[in-house]
Amino acid sequence: MFRKVEEAKPDHPEAERALAWIGALYEIDARAEGDIARCGELRRAESTAILADFKTWLWELATLTSISIGKAAAYAIANWDRLTRFVDDARIPLDNNATERAIRGPVVGRKNHYGSKSRSGTQVAATLYTILETAKLHGIDPAAYLAAAITAAGNVTEGVGVGNVVAVRTTRASRTSGAAGSSCLSLEDHHRNVLAA
Repeated sequence: MFRKVEEAKPDHPEAERALAWIGALYEIDARAEGDIARCGELRRAESTAILADFKTWLWELATLTSISIGKAAAYAIANWDRLTRFVDDARIPLDNNATERAIRGPVVGRKNHYGSKSRSGTQVAATLYTILETAKLHGIDPAAYLAAAITAAGNVTEGVGVGNVVAVRTTRASRTSGAAGSSCLSLEDHHRNVLAA
């Protein structure tokens, strides 16, 4: 939403109102100082009023679909439920910037992976990216994690440190029971175990 309004601003100074409302939503979240419960309270108490004013303003412009500000307003109205879901769930960020940053590496490297010429090479790259990004997500230094994992794997082949390897129990779903697979340790617990080794 922000980008569409920002793009309309040069031709439509009234877009500043929308940017001010969006800025106010970020200020409300900043006051929570990372506390999810407090963020939820603030969003329910204060963000809903800002969103109500914002939506009224958007409806006034939504019919002007031949100009950029009208297109931005029509987009926001059409996606209103998805754009405002953050009010009901404080875990949802106001934007997807973190996700875009997280996928930048794999996206930039995508053309390099075309040269792998094998499905297994592509799967190895996907697994490596998954491990690295999961480590980052949990605040673990990816280089330290990989070093610890390689060391632990070396110890396993020598018969030492078997407890550091994640035990995964996979149950294939039977056609009649529909049983799902399960794991003994969560990925987060596994990361902690490997780093503690």
